[in-house]
Amino acid sequence: MLLSKGRTGILFGERVYKILDMKKLTLFVLLGGGFFLHSASAQVKVNLDVNIGSQPLWGPTGYDHAEYYYLPEYDVYYDVPYKQYIYWNNGRRVTAATLPARYQADLYHTYKVVQNEPRP
Repeated sequence: MLLSKGRTGILFGERVYKILDMKKLTLFVLLGGGFFLHSASAQVKVNLDVNIGSQPLWGPTGYDHAEYYYLPEYDVYYDVPYKQYIYWNNGRRVTAATLPARYQADLYHTYKVVQNEPRP
């Protein structure tokens, strides 16, 4: 333990303890911050991979993220995360896992527009 003589008498290393406490606090903050940054980047990667894996085989290539595909030839949307089609029937918005037979859509060869809006 270091001894130093101050104005009021002998101090038993108070400065040393304060410096050690600051070093511990700094180390704790750096380690904690690094942990949270690492966790955040891992979550982004997982979410991105989930969206890539949920895109249909007939979807356009070259996109790593898509919320909706718009098929202008049929005036139909496809909700990628929920795997549902969105179309109009008698003035009402309909969502379904498959398209009605009246569309007879060739999804592999029709033009598709990627949209990442909350709700088209």
